[in-house]
Amino acid sequence: MSLRQNFWRAACKYSLLATTFLTGIVFLSFALDAAEPTVRFPSENWNVCAPEEVGLESEKLMQFAANVGGDGCLVRNGSLVFSWGDIQRHKDWASAAKPVLSTLLMIAVQEGKLPNVDAPVIHVGWKLSDKDSTMTFRHLANMVSGYGLDEQPGTAWGYNDFAIQLYAKSLEQVFGQPLDEVIRDRLRELQFQDGEFFGSRSGLGVTASSRDFARLGWLWLNRGLWNGKQLIDAKIFDDCIRTGVPNDLPQAVKQSNDYLSVGSYGGGTTQTPFGPGCYGFNLWFNERLSDRERVWPALPGDAYQANGLWNRDTVTVIPSLQVVLAVRGAKPAQFEPGRVEGEYNQNLKLVMDAIAVNFQPIDLSGFASGIHHWRKIRDESRFIQVEKNQASYAPHQVREIANNILLFQRSNGGWPKDYDMSAVLSGEQIAKIKDTKTASDTSYDNGNVYSQIDYLAKAYHQHPEATWRTACEQGFDFVIQSQYTNGGFPQRFPNPKSYHSRITFNDGVTIGVLKVLVDAAERAPHFAWLDERRRTQAADAVARGIECILNCQIKIDGRLTGWCQQHDAITFDARPARSFELASLCPQETVEIIHFLSQTKNTSSRIQESIHAANSWLREVQLDGLRVERIKANPESFLRHDADFDVVVVPDPNAPPLWARHYEIGTNRPIFAGRDGIKKYSLAEIERERRTGTPWYGRWPASLLNTDLLNTDTKP
Repeated sequence: MSLRQNFWRAACKYSLLATTFLTGIVFLSFALDAAEPTVRFPSENWNVCAPEEVGLESEKLMQFAANVGGDGCLVRNGSLVFSWGDIQRHKDWASAAKPVLSTLLMIAVQEGKLPNVDAPVIHVGWKLSDKDSTMTFRHLANMVSGYGLDEQPGTAWGYNDFAIQLYAKSLEQVFGQPLDEVIRDRLRELQFQDGEFFGSRSGLGVTASSRDFARLGWLWLNRGLWNGKQLIDAKIFDDCIRTGVPNDLPQAVKQSNDYLSVGSYGGGTTQTPFGPGCYGFNLWFNERLSDRERVWPALPGDAYQANGLWNRDTVTVIPSLQVVLAVRGAKPAQFEPGRVEGEYNQNLKLVMDAIAVNFQPIDLSGFASGIHHWRKIRDESRFIQVEKNQASYAPHQVREIANNILLFQRSNGGWPKDYDMSAVLSGEQIAKIKDTKTASDTSYDNGNVYSQIDYLAKAYHQHPEATWRTACEQGFDFVIQSQYTNGGFPQRFPNPKSYHSRITFNDGVTIGVLKVLVDAAERAPHFAWLDERRRTQAADAVARGIECILNCQIKIDGRLTGWCQQHDAITFDARPARSFELASLCPQETVEIIHFLSQTKNTSSRIQESIHAANSWLREVQLDGLRVERIKANPESFLRHDADFDVVVVPDPNAPPLWARHYEIGTNRPIFAGRDGIKKYSLAEIERERRTGTPWYGRWPASLLNTDLLNTDTKP
């Protein structure tokens, strides 16, 4: 061990004479360093290093330890980086032990000793009352079993230590052996250093050392994975480790009828009103309470905690930060969920301050279309709907937005479209998002997927959190996998059907994807960390993408013009999309392509010819002397939107140049269509729902007017 580490440890040891307040295990997950993103796991001993070696400030951690006292250790990247007190000491952890029981429940389900966590408790052999006959193990883990109370299982919240005693004894019967034997056998890969884990409360209470409990916390943090081996099935883990008590569940009426004579784990049957909306599987989750802040305002929203004796013994896990902090025997503090100025929250803030990052705001404009659709356009098929007055994170709240992006990411690496990555999500919304993790509803539409990849890369560039890098890499791999051999990108992936399978330029799909790939291939600062294999893949994808763009350019009588919104994935011919999006020449997509091609480092004559021809076509179809107006009209509700206006086109000799959204291929006449898909030559001929729901005219080429790009006298 280095002299520096010894000096720091000695300073820490003698700085712990102040008062305390935390006890237990607080598991905080902090980011891995950019140079070493791989997660470590301890062997017989923890790997030890000083806080500064992993980007933490010792001074703030020492202040935290002096405040809370007791015994504790902090783990980052799988290394023990800070400790105080006696981290080998065995003592009772009180209710912080309860999630350990739920860990054993997950193992019982994995081994087939129980069919699932909803298995009836009565099957273990208890003679339950008629009222309690439907009680399940999930009810016990969520403190809604109703045991010893008047209420039916699942109908009321009661922080109930008689029910916990029943839970622990039921698990002993399920396994047929003492719980200490169960955990040390099933989790032997964790190599607990200090002997027994369950050693109090007749073998049902946890007495592990702080550094051994930290090992279990590291297992939780990694969703049951330990050094490459899945000790607890990730699907079972994700189903359990989440808020399980509805926010509106009433509190049980105080009773105490231990008719099975199981005894109490330590307390009564209705110890606190807090729990609905923030409790599940014996863990407390950092949800936003209905009338106040999150449970622990200082911590990120994905934090969850085991709590013993109301903050004396605690366990908090924050997956987004990749750290474990274990504290046991601290001075009790008031249990004050949501109180910013509370002593407990202020102590946690010291830990957060030790790793605080002053993030620079990251542009959110890439998400603008998805945000607009989620908040303004009705779609009952979405798995979560916007709530009234739902708040958004500010651009500088990079960590919160990045963690939302991770939450929404699908198992295949992509993202579902038309959701707000910056929304402050409720616990119910988070649960529903987690429920859809394996869905294959991933789409590039409306600025999706590539915007998330770009954001994560920029967030990781500012602060190297390993989870952000991993998610960004998974998104990158999704993009590479989705590209057609001919270089095009479908609107949706995987298994696209109908127009979703066509090469797509509208809503920025192909160009948006290629811009991100160019940044990756050309070592843009926010992609400096990308490995060479992926960088090579990006360069190849860009080259094939450009070739596809050139092959899609519409040629009429031997003359190149512009592009359609979508093209055939085999022949490259122009193809329709939705019923009102006809196969046509489209200025908006053409302008985006011109900008992209003009900025590419490939200056081949074919690219120059393509740009020149597209510029010429845009000049040719420019509309002069027309103005588009919104006029007041009777309010009307449509399937996806409301409108108290209509749209008309009026003559105006002083109006700036205008372009139609769609031009007929071969005649260059502006065309329009309603949901019936019938081609019209006047905006007035289609229904009001489409007149007000689609921008049929625009000034998209205006950005080119003051450049050389629309100078048709310039030859390639």
